[in-house]
Amino acid sequence: MKKVVVVGIDGGSWNVLKPMCDRNELKGLRKIMEDGSWGFLESTLPPLTAPAWVSFYTGKNPGKHGIFDFVKLESGKMKLNRSRDVKGKAIYELLSDYGIRSVIIALPLSFPPKIDFNGIMVSDFLYPQKEVYPKGSVDLSNYLVSSDPSKIGEELIKDVIETTRSQVELGKRLFSEEDWQFFFILFRETDTILHNFWEEISSGRSHLLEVFKLVDEFLEWIIERIEDDMTIFVISDHGFSDYEYLVRINKIFHDSGLLEPKIVRKEEASLLETHVKSAFGTKKGRIRIPKVFYRMLMYPKVSTIVKKIYKLVFKGKEVSYLIRVDYEKSKAYVLTPLSSTIYLKEDGDYDRTFHEVLKLLSSLEYQGKKVVKKVFTKNDVYNGDRLSEAPDFVVVTNGFILDSGITGETFERFSQGGYHSLQGIFAAYGKNIRRGKVDAKIYDLLPTILHALDLPIPEDVDGRVLVEIFAEKKDVRQISSEENEKIRKAISKLKKI
Repeated sequence: MKKVVVVGIDGGSWNVLKPMCDRNELKGLRKIMEDGSWGFLESTLPPLTAPAWVSFYTGKNPGKHGIFDFVKLESGKMKLNRSRDVKGKAIYELLSDYGIRSVIIALPLSFPPKIDFNGIMVSDFLYPQKEVYPKGSVDLSNYLVSSDPSKIGEELIKDVIETTRSQVELGKRLFSEEDWQFFFILFRETDTILHNFWEEISSGRSHLLEVFKLVDEFLEWIIERIEDDMTIFVISDHGFSDYEYLVRINKIFHDSGLLEPKIVRKEEASLLETHVKSAFGTKKGRIRIPKVFYRMLMYPKVSTIVKKIYKLVFKGKEVSYLIRVDYEKSKAYVLTPLSSTIYLKEDGDYDRTFHEVLKLLSSLEYQGKKVVKKVFTKNDVYNGDRLSEAPDFVVVTNGFILDSGITGETFERFSQGGYHSLQGIFAAYGKNIRRGKVDAKIYDLLPTILHALDLPIPEDVDGRVLVEIFAEKKDVRQISSEENEKIRKAISKLKKI
C-alpha cells in the first residue's frame, strides 16, 4: 500500500538549512538531500503563508481557490479567511473520495474539514481554538498550537522550543498509532524564529537554530521507520531573505489624495493579532483618547508635537482608537502589513487610478535606490473564477517592505531585517525517488503526491507531476471533476453496504 508523508517547515529556506546540513547539524535532512531529490520550491507571488499553503493543498493558484491573504474585505470590513472560504478540493478531500485515510496536523485554513473527511485533523493556528476532528478522537492536552506572541527574547525562544517539542510528540504519536496513507504535519515555529531573530540567525547565532534541530530529529525518526512503498516530502511555504528598509505605501497614497483614513476603536484595529492573542487571554487596560488627537497625527506640521504630548501624558497606556484605511472611500491601498499587494477601487476613475499608482511606484526612490523592481497586474499573476477578488497589483521590491501604515516616517529601516522570499525548500526521499537536484513550484506538490499514490490528477490543477524525481516511470493519468464525482459516489455507496 502506497503511503506519503509531508513535513512542512514554515519559512524553511536553504540559505539557513543547507549550511546546517553541511555542518552535519541536520542529519535527517542531509540524508534526504544526499539520497533523494531536492531543490528550490517556488512559492505563490507574493510569497504569503495563507495563499501558499492553500495552493499546496489544492494545486491551484489563488485566482482559483480565492485565498490571497490571511484576511479579505467584506462590505468595507476586514475579515479572517476560514477553511470554508477556500474554493476547490483539498488533497485530503480528494483522498477521502477514494476512501484513503489521512492524518492532518496544523495545516493552515484546513480546519474544520468537511463532513465526509476520512481521517484525523488537528486544528491550525488560524482556528480560534485547539480542536481535533473527529471531536475527542485524540488527546491534545499536552499539545501546543502556537507560541505566545506576547513573549520576546529568550522567553520567546523557550516557548518556541516547548511548543515544537509538543508538536513533535503529537506527530510521533499519530504517525505510530493511527491508520493512514497520507500524513501531513506543519512545524510553524521555525517561521516565528526567523521573523523575530533573522539578523541574529544571519550572523550565525547557533542557539537560535535549535527549533530546526528539533524538526530534523522528527525527520530522522520518520526515516528510521520508512517502508518500501512510502515517500517522504519536506517542503516550506516560502523562503526567507534580507530586507533593509520599510516604506509606508498607504501614507504615500494618503499624501497623494488616493487614500482616505478613518478613526476606529482599538478592538477593530488588528483582526489577526486579536485572533492569535485571544488564545492566550492577553488583555491590556485601555485608555479612551479623543478622536481629534488622531486626526492631528495626519498633519506633518503638528504630528511631532502630538506624539510628544502622547508620550508625556499617556506613557505606558494602550490607546483606544487607531487610524485605519477607509476602504470604501479610498482609491488605492495596501490591505495588510508586509503583503506586497495593492488594491484599487472599482469605480469610474479606475483607469486613471491604475496609471497614477503605476507612475507613483516607478518614481519611488530612497537614498538613491529604486524602491520597486517590478509591478505585476492581477492578470499577470492569477487566473480563475476568483480573479475579481485579487489585488490589482503585486509589487516586487529591491529589499523594501511595503507597509500598510498611514502615519509615521515614510521610509525607515526595517527592524526585523528579513522577510519572506519566493524560494522555499523542496526535498523528496524514498525507495522510488531518484537522487538529484530538482526545482519545483508549490502548485506541483498536489499532483506529484497523487501520482506517488497511483491516483489520477484533476485536470483543473495548475501544477504538474514532477515525473523526473521518480525512479519508476509510469503514465500520468488525468481525471475530470465529473469523473471524480462519480468515483466519490460509488465509493460512498460501497461504504454503506
